[in-house]
Parts: sequence; structure tokens; C-alpha cells
Amino acid sequence: MKRRLQEYEVIMVQQDGGPSKLETCLTKVNSMLRAMHLWFHSAHNVAYGMPFKGDHKLYKKIYEAIQDEVDDFIERSIGLTRNQDMGCPIKITSAAEKIVASLPSPSSLKGCEVSEAGRDIVEAYLALLEVVYKELESSNELTLGLDDLIMSSANTHEGYFYMLHQRATKER
Repeated sequence: MKRRLQEYEVIMVQQDGGPSKLETCLTKVNSMLRAMHLWFHSAHNVAYGMPFKGDHKLYKKIYEAIQDEVDDFIERSIGLTRNQDMGCPIKITSAAEKIVASLPSPSSLKGCEVSEAGRDIVEAYLALLEVVYKELESSNELTLGLDDLIMSSANTHEGYFYMLHQRATKER
């Protein structure tokens, strides 16, 4: 096998030192998604008042879909980096906890404030995806499948941004 790889001039690069750009970028996405999952699940649980049914349903739709996204991104992270630590719940949850700690708690928000905060969180995630995409593209670490996964996530979250923005609108 080694000779065959050499015949085709395949170069295997072993990385020494810290995490690759790919690992760093995907860790950020995985952590942000987990933080968003926790935040929107909480928003779902604490929904109340006149808009209860609509809010309860909207936040459930978002947190359940994010749970599937977390799974997709973690599996892709492990596959592309060949690093099982990319699925470590301690690392992901620890990083997500730092993110959640910087956000307003849905339980302390009233009325449109929950959807406003949710919209802002989604907007921050979309900005993160854009940065990650550009970093991976410039370092030639963006695979076609990862490109598709990032684009699909951005498309989905732009839809959430619209719904949350509409819910947060106070006047017509």
C-alpha cells in the first residue's frame, strides 16, 4: 500500500502541535449549536401568556431541528478530522456553557424579548458560519460535503431568523 501511495504521489501530512483550522472551526460550530439547542429548549419550556401556543411551537421546532444539526456536525467533525475527541460531550458542553452564560436567560425575558434574543442568537450563528466558511475555504479544508452542510444550516437558520424577527416585531 505504501508503495502504491508513493506511485500516485499521495502525500500524507501528519500534524504536530495544536488543533487544525478544521478542528477549531468545527468545534466552534458544534459548541454554538449545542448552546443554541439549550437556549431554545429553555425558551420553549418557559413560554407563557397570550402567545404561548405559537411561541411554544416555534421554539420547539427550532430546538428539535438544532438537535439533529448538532448530530450531523459532530459526526462530520469526527469523520473529517479523524479525531474522536470532536464528539467529547465534556468539551462540547463546557464550551456551550460559556456561550449560554453570555446570553440572557429566556426565563428572565418577557414578551417579545425572548424572540428578539433568539433572533440575535441566530444572527450571531449565521455570522459564525460565514467566518468558518471563509476560513475553511481559504485554508483549503472545505470539502464539498461540509460546504453543503454549512450552506444547509445557513439556509435553515435564515428561515428561523425571519420567523423570530416577525415574532419580535412590536408595531405594524
